[in-house]
Amino acid sequence: MTSKPPADGSPSQRGAPRLSIDMEASSRAVTAKPFKVKVLDLSTEGFRIEAFVMLEAGTDIWLRLPGLEPRHATIMWAEGYEAGCAFKQPLHQAVVESIAGRA
Repeated sequence: MTSKPPADGSPSQRGAPRLSIDMEASSRAVTAKPFKVKVLDLSTEGFRIEAFVMLEAGTDIWLRLPGLEPRHATIMWAEGYEAGCAFKQPLHQAVVESIAGRA
């Protein structure tokens, strides 16, 4: 487990500003069954989730947001059932805004 970044979300701590959302999605680790998550924030570079399974920093996962193909990401930090993740390939800003508009 690694430390959670400061809550201020300052640009020096994050690659891109995050939008607060509340959206159900599904995820899975490469060798595990899918599990439900709640996406708490989203940016072009990453997202924060809450799950009902223990999450571990360094784990590669796939996130399936409604209306999108699964997106590959790495858990950067995990604290209990919450984790911050970085996409392997960033989302386009218009996609992030569209998802946030539906949340």
